[in-house]
Amino acid sequence: MSQPAKVAEGKVTSISASQLAIDSGGHQFSFGITRDTDVLMRGATKATKAAGGNTPITTFVHPGDTVSVSYHDAGWTMTASEVRVRISQK
Repeated sequence: MSQPAKVAEGKVTSISASQLAIDSGGHQFSFGITRDTDVLMRGATKATKAAGGNTPITTFVHPGDTVSVSYHDAGWTMTASEVRVRISQK
């Protein structure tokens, strides 16, 4: 039986194709990003379809954005299953 997803909210401090870091109330969290990580924000689905379904997370998520991250804790690694952009700085 798999564990339910956990949720963390905060401001993006750094983002790459494979890693997302946020500051949540003075605590730093780092999440792995995989091909299965979903990004939810206005316009993301249309842009991803236009790119043939292959749009990197860095297209939508930027430092300073306020996000909600659903993740699974696998040992020492936290892997994001979903990143929801609450407030975009772009």
